[in-house]
Amino acid sequence: MIKKSGLLAFIISSFSIHFACAQATAEYTVNETYRKALELFDSQKYASANELFRQVYTEVNSTTNSSYDPSKNTTTKVNAEYYAAVCALELNNKNAESELLSFIKTYPDNPKSKTAKFQIGKVYFKNESYTEALNWFTQVEEIDLNETDQLEYNFKLGYCYFVAKDYNKAKAHFSNVKDGANRFSEDATYYYAHIAYINKDYPTALSHLNKIKNSPKYAEIYQFYTAQIFLINGKYDDVIAFTEPIVSKGNSKYKPQLHKILGAAYFNKKNYPIAQRNFDVYLSNSAATADQTTQDTYQIGYTYYQNKEYDKAIGQLEKLIDADDAYGQYGMLTLGNAFLAKQNKLNARAAFQRGAKLTYDEGVREDCLLNYAKLAYETNFSQQGLTAAKEFVSKYPRSKNIDEAKTLLGEILLSSKNYKEALETLESVKKRKENTDLLYQKVAYYRGAEVFNARDFSYAAELFDKSLNNPVDGKIEMQALYWKAESLFELQRYDEAINTYDDFLSYPGIAGLPIYKYAYYNVGYAYFQRENYGKAADYFERYVNSTNADKKMAMDATLRIGDCNFVAKSYDKALTQYNKVIIAGAAGADYAIFQKAMIQGVQNKLNDKIYSLKSLLELYPHSSYNDDAIYESAYASFVLNNYEQAKAGFNDIIQRFPNSSYVPKAMLNIGLIYVNTEDDNNALTAYKAIVTKYPNTSESKEAVLAIKNIYVDKGNTGEFLTYAKNTPGAAISASAQDSISFEAANNVYMKGKCDESVPAFTTYINEFANGYFINDAHFNRAECLMKQKRTDEALADYQYLAAKTNKYSEKALFNTSKIYLDKKDFESAKPYLKRLESADFKANYGYAIVGLMRVSNEENNTDSTLYYANKVISFDKMPLEEINAAHLFSAKAYLTKGDTTIAVKSLGNVSSTTKSVNAAEAKYLTALIQYNKGQYKQSQKSCFEVIDNLSNHDYWVAKSFLLLADNYYKQGDNFQAKSTLQSILDNYEGSDDIIPSAKEKLAKINRSGK
Repeated sequence: MIKKSGLLAFIISSFSIHFACAQATAEYTVNETYRKALELFDSQKYASANELFRQVYTEVNSTTNSSYDPSKNTTTKVNAEYYAAVCALELNNKNAESELLSFIKTYPDNPKSKTAKFQIGKVYFKNESYTEALNWFTQVEEIDLNETDQLEYNFKLGYCYFVAKDYNKAKAHFSNVKDGANRFSEDATYYYAHIAYINKDYPTALSHLNKIKNSPKYAEIYQFYTAQIFLINGKYDDVIAFTEPIVSKGNSKYKPQLHKILGAAYFNKKNYPIAQRNFDVYLSNSAATADQTTQDTYQIGYTYYQNKEYDKAIGQLEKLIDADDAYGQYGMLTLGNAFLAKQNKLNARAAFQRGAKLTYDEGVREDCLLNYAKLAYETNFSQQGLTAAKEFVSKYPRSKNIDEAKTLLGEILLSSKNYKEALETLESVKKRKENTDLLYQKVAYYRGAEVFNARDFSYAAELFDKSLNNPVDGKIEMQALYWKAESLFELQRYDEAINTYDDFLSYPGIAGLPIYKYAYYNVGYAYFQRENYGKAADYFERYVNSTNADKKMAMDATLRIGDCNFVAKSYDKALTQYNKVIIAGAAGADYAIFQKAMIQGVQNKLNDKIYSLKSLLELYPHSSYNDDAIYESAYASFVLNNYEQAKAGFNDIIQRFPNSSYVPKAMLNIGLIYVNTEDDNNALTAYKAIVTKYPNTSESKEAVLAIKNIYVDKGNTGEFLTYAKNTPGAAISASAQDSISFEAANNVYMKGKCDESVPAFTTYINEFANGYFINDAHFNRAECLMKQKRTDEALADYQYLAAKTNKYSEKALFNTSKIYLDKKDFESAKPYLKRLESADFKANYGYAIVGLMRVSNEENNTDSTLYYANKVISFDKMPLEEINAAHLFSAKAYLTKGDTTIAVKSLGNVSSTTKSVNAAEAKYLTALIQYNKGQYKQSQKSCFEVIDNLSNHDYWVAKSFLLLADNYYKQGDNFQAKSTLQSILDNYEGSDDIIPSAKEKLAKINRSGK
């Protein structure tokens, strides 16, 4: 019999054994599933492994025994959950990453949490999502991985950094892998070498490439990079020795690139034929040329150029047109030369222009800029050539080609008629060649002519001398001699002028020049001015007898021959010459009649004289010799005792020409007529009028003496003394003191000591306000004050003298008007100019009408402007530049009146005869008229005529550019309009209205939105 307690023990024991067996069976099942799952995982059968792993951690009980507690096998469950998530990643399941993230969050302290991040990174790496892979790898600490994973970690992290171009970090990780014998070492060694190559650490790159040279995977890459490194290091012989055996076998996939490297090696050894053979092989492989660099293109193009295969060279080098690096710049220089070899200057110019804009190699840039300047000039882009040549001279003052550049700049400036700057440029050339000497000769001559036309004769003579010192072109030399002589003549250096004219006339072949015959005329005038009337007449006759002599000048020369005979008292010969002019009715015929009358007077043919003078007055009622004719006719009548006729003539002078110097003489003669007819009372009245109106003149002194004689003859000496005492200018007693005081001041003045003479004259003027020498004192003081640039003080003296008739009247009127004109006080200048215009002041008549023309223009008085402009144009001895100014003022006046037809004609008269500032303004106004008429093409052409032919007048060139922009705008070419205005804003340096106008016009175009 079994005891109850024993039975209970047996039951408990049996239950325990059964439970233990059940538990063991369950654990065995879990572990077996887990083990199979791991085997499948290691075999990369992730779908099946995933299913088993999930069974491990999701089934609550792996057996039928419900008493099994899976929590006791937590490690296996956690691991299964981890691997299931990894499998999901490998299978690219959408929720895989969230499962791993959930795992990491649930088991933050589990070692598998750290490897989970590594696993995520590996999957992204496998899918080539290197940025995401890098993000996960960097969250893993290498120490948390086993040794095998550490190798994989370092390689893959290094590769991610490599892809991200973070080469320093990539290099560090590859370094941890490359030296061991593992599955990543070969790849790591290659990338390590590659990074060294990128960093230009070529020794390191070569040493590591050598480690993989026998690798099936990297052998050809090793060959390529080794050859490339030899090339980079300049070991061209090593390149050839290493590479040629490889390409000869012909089995490398890098064969085209190796041929390129070989070509580059031979290129650097200047063996261009062999270089070309290799480059040709490279170029035949379109896939290989996909990575062609600008350096490759340049070397290939240059090789073709050296082998004279210019079309191929151009085909390669044109690829570098947009390249912005040193090889692009080298390529443009070679491309330009290749185009030149093909006689294509336009494209060569464009290539050199591009090369000159790049800044990588100053030597190449220098060559390109000079060549661009040359070709721009040669292809008629003169303005661009000018800009480029100026830039070269400014930027490369120490260049070996500086003299060549300056010569080119001088030539361009000469072609654009900017002689001033051309001369300055050529004078800075240190080593001149024959072509430079010829250019300098021309520029100095043309600049001299330009300065001559501006009436700066002293500087013109210097410039003509400079031209003559470089006698390369005989024709230029002849002309320089002629115009030097003209300059000396204008400077009144007549002896030097005569000698220079003689040199000109003795020059071989001179007879072919149009100016040849004018030399006779000018030499005649030079001798005439030197009062060598015999020589003067000889040369005037040579001119008159020369072939095709100008009729007007021949008549003038005839007059001068007459004058020479007149001075020599060969009156009959003189009359012959004067009669030629009178019969011809030529300019100066009025003067000829007057001179004829003077001869008749000398010959005592007074009635004939009176008749001749009468004919002068009838034939030439507006002659400037009319006052002379009336006076001489009256005086002849006086001599013939025809007192009434004489008196009528003298009174005519007084009434018609009140400002004439003949008036006091006429009054004196009227007084003498009264004396001769014993009419003392009228004689006294006439004489006293002279003393009152013309005190301190020689006529006044004669009148005082005559008054004294009349009173003395009457026995009224006391009355005379009273008159003398109370009449200014008639006092006698103070004359000695007057004379001494003036003489003291005048002596200092004659020595040129203005600082002393001015106060001395002032003292005289204060003490002898009506002194005998008062006019002399005022004039001499004014002259000194002008020398001291004390213009306002001098003005007062000139005004004093201009207020009355005296020997200084004309000079005073001239200087007073000039001072006011210089001050632009036109209103004040006007009355003085009007007086100078009168017939009495012949020497300054031309000056007066020019001044009145300018005053009228400033006053916007169109009728008066036209009146005086016509006078200027008609005046025989008017300088050409003043005539041009008159045409310009006429044009402006007609424009104001709205008569554009006549205005255009007047403007044409200016622009066709000169290159002065007047021509520039005239041509601009022509363009403006055309623009206002809607003739945009014609206006555009006129603008370019200013820009190209009158470029030294900056203001009018700029105005023409503004008008050119308006023309472009009207024609719908807004791009050109804006470019033109921007060019003005970038380059114009004046402080006038140009820049504001350009800004306003540009803003208007921009506002238009076109």
